[in-house]
Amino acid sequence: FYASLCAPSEGHAYHAGMSSFLEAARQCIANAAPEAALEKAQEATAKAHGDGDLRLAAEAASIAASAHLALGHSIEAEQMFSSEMAKCKAANDKVAQATLLWSKAGVKLALGDMKEALQAVQEGHDLLQKRGLDQEKKLQAQLLLTKANVHLAGNLPGLQGLGAYAAALESASEALALCRRSEDERGMCEALHIMCLVYLLSG
Repeated sequence: FYASLCAPSEGHAYHAGMSSFLEAARQCIANAAPEAALEKAQEATAKAHGDGDLRLAAEAASIAASAHLALGHSIEAEQMFSSEMAKCKAANDKVAQATLLWSKAGVKLALGDMKEALQAVQEGHDLLQKRGLDQEKKLQAQLLLTKANVHLAGNLPGLQGLGAYAAALESASEALALCRRSEDERGMCEALHIMCLVYLLSG
């Protein structure tokens, strides 16, 4: 794999190669092959760290954490978050930190810990609030979509029933606007899907 990637100095081609590899890892999870996903994601994490790219390392580590969760390794997923977050904080890379927080929120959501999931989303949102690059708009949208899913799952103090649906709809609508501005078609589809769910569930 590494031989097929362009060197970091080649910029766009390098990132495209890494992105393709990470997408393959995501597909492994989607295809119920978490062991293969974990191997690919850990390899990509090490590669990104070797090249000094904390943002790609955070993205790869997030996929590895999801693979750990799929394997029932919640402790290992938490340890990975802690290790990577320490590195991102030391480098003051807020986008990498927000990427990890988005992934952590998804893991907490899957584990049924809605309070921790919402806290991670809010921390990630706060880190990105003043930034406006398209890539970061996509990440901000993903945080909002996770927030919407947390509200849909319910069990948050003061936000049950119609209140939860209204909060989910608000977050999904904000995410949809961001996805449209950054031309993120996958994000738009997810936002619209959540909005349709809200309308169906709320009657």
